[in-house]
Amino acid sequence: MAYMIPAESTIALLKHARIRIFFRLFSALVLSGALAWVFAGCGGPAANSPGARSTHSHATDIPTCRLMEPPASLPDTVTIGLLEPVDFAHAPFPTNTSEQLVFTQLYETLSVEQPPCGSVEGGWLVQSTSAGAVGILQYRLREDARFWDGSPVTSRDVAACLRRAFDSSAVDSVVATDDRNLTVYLSHYSQEQASRWRWMSLIMRIEYLTPITRSSAGPIPMGSGPWRIRSEADVTSRVITMHPSSGADSPVLRFVLQQGGDARNLIERGVDGILTNDTSLIEYAQSRKTFRNFALATGRCYALLATSRVRALARGDSVGELSREQCQSLAKDAVHVNAVGAYLVNDMEASVGVQNAPLPAVADSPRQLAYDAADPTARELAERIVALSDSPVLNAVVPDIAGGGVPPRATGLAHDVFATRLHAGDDFAYIASALILSPFRYRWCSFYRAAPWLANGRSLVYPAVVPLVDTPMRLLLRPGSIGVILDGAGTVRIMTGERP
Repeated sequence: MAYMIPAESTIALLKHARIRIFFRLFSALVLSGALAWVFAGCGGPAANSPGARSTHSHATDIPTCRLMEPPASLPDTVTIGLLEPVDFAHAPFPTNTSEQLVFTQLYETLSVEQPPCGSVEGGWLVQSTSAGAVGILQYRLREDARFWDGSPVTSRDVAACLRRAFDSSAVDSVVATDDRNLTVYLSHYSQEQASRWRWMSLIMRIEYLTPITRSSAGPIPMGSGPWRIRSEADVTSRVITMHPSSGADSPVLRFVLQQGGDARNLIERGVDGILTNDTSLIEYAQSRKTFRNFALATGRCYALLATSRVRALARGDSVGELSREQCQSLAKDAVHVNAVGAYLVNDMEASVGVQNAPLPAVADSPRQLAYDAADPTARELAERIVALSDSPVLNAVVPDIAGGGVPPRATGLAHDVFATRLHAGDDFAYIASALILSPFRYRWCSFYRAAPWLANGRSLVYPAVVPLVDTPMRLLLRPGSIGVILDGAGTVRIMTGERP
């Protein structure tokens, strides 16, 4: 698994943005889901994004938020195959797309971004939201919100989660005025940043990013979602069993992990759905004509982070960029998973909230392009970059990569070692990845958290990151097996329902 930072930590970077103008207008837009089109939309990537056209010829476009309607007669059990491990030590904040799918069904958020083509039923706790004075958000919780054990979810539970999730750079204080009412006081923001109103939408996504959980006696946090874990026996290394929460008349969900071996075995085992970006598995499922293939907004963004580029930027030197076409070529030829050319959104003149970090010292160790040895996509990209090191284009993007005819060596490192060296900038360059969790497309935030030296002494991160490829996930669904809906942020939610 390549090193990444969960999306909820990016909110802490926004401490200098001031909410002065358009607050009430944008609060209404966020809560109504109108900004869904800005960030993720209900139909996958925006039309002008590199992800708008799939590299897989059999992909099904997403015409509406409802990927698939539930069958007239709900089954007793629905089985979904996963290819990435799920570790409840991370709950409720996911570190990969499998965890995101599982945790979404177990843990509610303060609110759900409603899609423009309909409403999402359930999955959030707020009955109403309003904006008080500038920088103040007020929430009123649903009266029927309950944890798995039947105990009520109170504003004190929500306040505790908010305090754990966000530091004082984003939130000054959270006050539970009574059991159902909560007030969030955002941090003080500088006047000179007041015009950057576009960042308000990110700041106000506090309510979207915070799953509500309560500590329990076991290792699995207790949630309030439509499904629940009844006991530790429901979670093994291979199978996760989730039961409908109290009052929900829905099927049991079984998530089956395929680790190693042929992933096509999942289809032979009769699963109802598979979350994957394995092109061979997607093609095999399509050849069987028993699955529909839906493109999702979630996945990973891979980027090249080079210390020589950071130093060049710090000196004020000009550096090159990879074009969309060049990134798309890497996606097509360099990796074996479903991929498209990557891009980063830079919606501001400077990286708000980024602190100046010291430049990394010139590494004494042999020049190497490091990657997480457990990530085959990172390895494929590292090997291709080394092979292209004599290219004039790449030398403009990464100064001194040719090294006088001695290019860096592609070197796989153990995950923890890679993360430590990436954070310190100990090597010449890195292939790193960030987990794409909609609605955030400001992926430079995740790379900055992993490698603070990207700030290069100028409080600018965006120019230092060289995006390479995105590896968006696919959801393969057997028709008539289950109902699935996307919320306004592109998050997959399995539909609950009543049995006939």
